[in-house]
Order: sequence, then structure tokens, then C-alpha cells
Amino acid sequence: QIFVQRYSNSNYLKTFQIKHIKNAFRINGLGLFNPSIDTIYQSLKQKIVAFSQNLLNFQINTRLIKEISAFETKSKTVQQYPIECIPILIRDIRAISVSTPNIFDFEQLKELICQIGNSMGLVRIFRNGILSFLNNNHEYISKDMIPFSISEKLSSLHSHITYTAAKNFEGILNDLSIDTDIEIEYFNVFTNVF
Repeated sequence: QIFVQRYSNSNYLKTFQIKHIKNAFRINGLGLFNPSIDTIYQSLKQKIVAFSQNLLNFQINTRLIKEISAFETKSKTVQQYPIECIPILIRDIRAISVSTPNIFDFEQLKELICQIGNSMGLVRIFRNGILSFLNNNHEYISKDMIPFSISEKLSSLHSHITYTAAKNFEGILNDLSIDTDIEIEYFNVFTNVF
């Protein structure tokens, strides 16, 4: 997934990919994640409130319910929404948005839907960037390493400080593997909340 800058004064557009997130975590650490997700969440909350207010408009709501009931009657034969119905629906919603004050026009509504989708995509890109970052760190760890808990009998051969440092290192490695295995499902949290 790639995010592309929408407008630029220069000859080039900037892109934003998983590798950029991974590099940001490598440079700045994982503390960057929670504030970023919180900012996205707050923005998404405002956008969804604005979108739901438009859907609660009686005329739009009535038109969408009519469209849903028409689709449900056809859904026994057709599994997807018919493409030929889209221009009619767009025309009707545009007419409603022009005739009704205090409502977004159709283009603003489309923009709002795109922004909601992009916010969800950004959360997904953050999650994949973190998992990629953790997996890259994990590849340097040997799979054949003998756990220190098995080699406790070797503790008598080494000083207490060395053995304690080795146990701490093993704990860090275990935490790293747990962090890699955990599914950070912020995307599902967002969809369940709204």
C-alpha cells in the first residue's frame, strides 16, 4: 500500500510506504506509534461523526433505504450492487445535497469517504511497518540458541553478573518474539468501535 501526495508545487509527488514507517521506528523508536494512532483516531472520529450526520439526513436516508431494499430483492440473483444503478443514485444524492442546506455537497461527501478510508489504510500501514521493523530485528537472532534456563548448570562456571546479564538478554529476546507474534489489530478496533 502506498500513499501518494495529492498536490505539490514541485515537479515531484512524495510517497509514503511501509518502509518509511519502518525507518521512522528504527530511528525514533516505538514510542512514535501510540501518539500517531491516537491522532489518527481523533481525526477519524470527527470524520465519522460528520459522515453519520449526513447519513441521518431524512432525504438521503430515505433514498439509501430505498436503494438497499431494491438491492435485497435483486440480491437473490445478483451478488454485487449493479453498476447501472450507480449513476442514478449519484444524481439523486447530488440533487438532495443541492436542495438541502446544512449538508455536504456530493463532492465533499466523496472526499470524506476517501479520508476515512485513507485513515484506516494509514493504521494498517503503521501496523505492517511495526511488524516489518520487529521482524528485521528478529532475523539477527539465532534460532539454534540454547536457552539460559536449560544451561543453569553453566552458571557455576561464570560470575553471577554474567549469568544475570545473560538471563536479562534472554528475557529481551523472548519479549521481542512475543511482540512479533502479537497481532496489533488497531484496524479491527476501529471498525468495531464505529
